[in-house]
Amino acid sequence: MEVSGEEEALMISAIRTLDNIIIADEEYANIVIEKGGKEAVEKLQATYPKSATELQELAASALLGMSARARAKGREGTKTNKGALFARINDVVDIEQAMRKEEVKASQIDTTMPDPLLPQYRTLLRAGQVISDYVKGTSSNRHLFLTSDCEHVILKETSTKVSKPGRKIPLRNLVGVSRGYGPGHYKSSLLGGKKTSASEERSLYIQSDVTYPDDEICLEFNTAGDREKWFEVVTALLLASSSCPHYLQSL
Repeated sequence: MEVSGEEEALMISAIRTLDNIIIADEEYANIVIEKGGKEAVEKLQATYPKSATELQELAASALLGMSARARAKGREGTKTNKGALFARINDVVDIEQAMRKEEVKASQIDTTMPDPLLPQYRTLLRAGQVISDYVKGTSSNRHLFLTSDCEHVILKETSTKVSKPGRKIPLRNLVGVSRGYGPGHYKSSLLGGKKTSASEERSLYIQSDVTYPDDEICLEFNTAGDREKWFEVVTALLLASSSCPHYLQSL
């Protein structure tokens, strides 16, 4: 990050990646913190002017996530088995690791973390909102909400004239969220380029696990304010899903 600190687009991508890592896994987040991630983000935040809005917002989000992780670790310490973690990183699979899989998964649950889903977030997830859902560049008006058992994100068709019921995405398949465009916002053109009718400042990309590419969610909201509101809600939801799912027994 120090070498390419003046490349704003690259730094935005780097901070977004860190933010998604922090949301996705407690132990990965702790490694980011231990290796100086917090200081690096703070340095970038100080280096770039307030007018670099996207970078500043992403930096603030990443620092907030790191602070929450650090507080939780300070109370109880990390519980995840580091040997298993690095085996996953190096794609090393053996019989013993496979037998420990469920044990490691359970050890990643952080029972000390405060519930990230504030009451107003839960209310919004229950009520939902009508949005534009983009799939391969084509938008559909759908009602976005979370099921009461917190198992699925629903994108329900709003028109009775449409025969398809919409989309039902398992929450466990979603791993990250970022402002702006995702792959599904774009439609390929005849000349080999890509285009979208969505407004970037009103768009949101909810990333799916690489093994479930069709579960990515590319949205456009009516206002930039609505986009910001849902960015906060989805960030909290994914943090709860990955690190403290005991808060997701019901809405």
